[in-house]
Amino acid sequence: MTLGEYALRADQVRAVAALRRAIDRFGGALCADRPGSGKTIVALGVASGFGGALVVAPATLREQWADAATRAGIPITFSSVEALSRPVDATRDTRRERHDPLPPLLIVDEAHHVRTPTTARHRRLAAWCAQRPVLLLTATPVVNRLADRDALLSLFLGARARAPSAALLEQVILRSTAQAVHPARVRRLPPLRAAPDVPGLAAALRALPPPLPASDGATAAALIRMSLALAWQSSLAALDAALRRRQQRGVAFDALLSAGRVPSRAALSRWVRCDDTVQLAFPALEPAAVAPAADARQVLEAHLAAVGALRRCIAPAIAADTAARAAALRALLDTHPRERVVVFARHAETIRALARALRDVAGVVSITGDRVVAASGRWTRVEVLRALGPRAARFDPADPRGFRLLLATDVVAEGIELQAASVLIHADLPWTPARLAQRRGRVARAGQTAPEVLVGRFVAARGAAALIRLGARLRRKADAAARAIAEADAHTQLERWWRATRPTRGTPAVPDGFVAAVRVGDRTVFVGGTRREPATEHRPDAWRLLTRPRRVLAMLRASVSLRGAGAVDAAPMVHTARRLLARHFRRLALQRSLHGGDGDAPADAVDHRLRRSVQRALDHRLAQSAALARGPVAARIARLRAALERPLGSASERSLRRILASDPPDLLGRLEALVASLPPTRPGADTATPRLRRLVLLSRASTPRVPPAASPGSAAPPRAARSRSPSRRDSAGVG
Repeated sequence: MTLGEYALRADQVRAVAALRRAIDRFGGALCADRPGSGKTIVALGVASGFGGALVVAPATLREQWADAATRAGIPITFSSVEALSRPVDATRDTRRERHDPLPPLLIVDEAHHVRTPTTARHRRLAAWCAQRPVLLLTATPVVNRLADRDALLSLFLGARARAPSAALLEQVILRSTAQAVHPARVRRLPPLRAAPDVPGLAAALRALPPPLPASDGATAAALIRMSLALAWQSSLAALDAALRRRQQRGVAFDALLSAGRVPSRAALSRWVRCDDTVQLAFPALEPAAVAPAADARQVLEAHLAAVGALRRCIAPAIAADTAARAAALRALLDTHPRERVVVFARHAETIRALARALRDVAGVVSITGDRVVAASGRWTRVEVLRALGPRAARFDPADPRGFRLLLATDVVAEGIELQAASVLIHADLPWTPARLAQRRGRVARAGQTAPEVLVGRFVAARGAAALIRLGARLRRKADAAARAIAEADAHTQLERWWRATRPTRGTPAVPDGFVAAVRVGDRTVFVGGTRREPATEHRPDAWRLLTRPRRVLAMLRASVSLRGAGAVDAAPMVHTARRLLARHFRRLALQRSLHGGDGDAPADAVDHRLRRSVQRALDHRLAQSAALARGPVAARIARLRAALERPLGSASERSLRRILASDPPDLLGRLEALVASLPPTRPGADTATPRLRRLVLLSRASTPRVPPAASPGSAAPPRAARSRSPSRRDSAGVG
């Protein structure tokens, strides 16, 4: 399949088809492929079926999306995520859409930026999702907690996303089956050592007196200490900058305390701050605020005195710390003379300090926000990123204007392509594993031509590491991120294993389990069966079916595919497997007919309370209608009930609640208008007759276990024997 100048890989073609099926059925889908696997091209492939798309992404990705859409020949309209937070005239927005309608598909790149339902950007995006199907793209759907994923899915699933079933997650979250997208090897470098700890600094941060809070804010002493410790683990220069900002805030507080008031957070934000100075606003021009407490000045002075003492404590060591970090980077450049290096840091002051220390090195460029500083002339950020992008030439040491070392904040650690670099250094550890994955994805991505990517990091000071315990926090968040996509990832690995299975010969064994690939409509469902242990006198051969992809994958990894299936009597096992599968799918069909729902979890289509409210309101309108008009009214109500049984996005659910709460005279007309504005979907294919595509018999005890390196989803999936008995009836129904 080709898309303009792009030739899609086989896994990308399958991904486009799977995403289209999910969008057709549920009104949306989430593509959670790893960074650098080609999600942009997959999204454009989906958009080709809609004739274009509205792309919502961080503003830094505008040029990249415009270039990719032009090369693919797909018309797009771009809107930044940041613009969603700005106040907008709804009337003007509606009028613009009436004269210049937006494309029918909504693509949200780096969708984790709208993971918080209480923000304005999430509410406005949800309103857009209520009118058109949506495709969410993010390699990191979970940033801090599992609720991040559910908030994203609620954009098109609504209340259904609060407790999604495993079958639902398997269908709406896609993970690519590609194996050879990234470089063959990602190798860790030895840790880079900086200057030693500053004696007494950790204890002084722990003992930092609480600050004076704004009139509408909390003290947040623990949060301030944590933010200072994070700056310290980046560099002493970053810590000094953070302490300097606290002093500037204290100067603003002191001026307003002298005027007899405590400022609000909004008032403090109006004070113009520079690096070393503060331009004070006139206190008399500020609106009246809470009067300061009697000891407010003592609290402020104690905090500022401690901050000043901390700055004096670290002042002699800042230059040594920066020099040590610069020396480590110089040694790294000498060790890898023909490789480009990218250094990411959370704090801009760390980047500025390193850029000043390395200004005598040729080919060094730094990016902090929109500012670009390069030793070899003037460059814009777009030009720098293009010179390090997928079509950049290899580094030539003889080129005086060639980029050798890029120092950048996390502003370019997302969505940017830097395949020309092959060495990545973390100047500090970010707050979330999602940011770590995003940084690595800038370099280790599709199009990287280097045989291996090297990844290293600076070691944080022992005192800073003890204060924030960042390692434990990152592990906890990484576990939540893995759970968020576990079902989709397991289904992907099962598909990869299924395609790689081949009949083999070997030692005969007695089968005690199976994995079945069943085609249900347009998707493949994997079901595992295993004997219950221990067997009892009354149930000597009881079976247990596993329907969640993660459990099927775990059973498969604990077993081996049956070798030499033709050498044993497989007919009883085949008959048992078919009987169990037929009973399982009959039970699912009965659940759907009684309750609705998907997969193995009934009645999860919409919020139960909202559904009951709709039914009561419609029943009340039917009872109030005139006797001669009840026939047409009953027909309208029946159509509305059927339409509102479908999944609704969060914005549609809010609109439905507002309509019910206002109880308008034209309730049926308002509800029909709401239904008409919903994006079109089609019913799922679960009502189709399940068809057994493949049955693989398993054994746990008679042959050695599959080693972890050859487990499903790895580079060498286990080879399995396809039973000869069901091969003649692959296209027959399970029953």
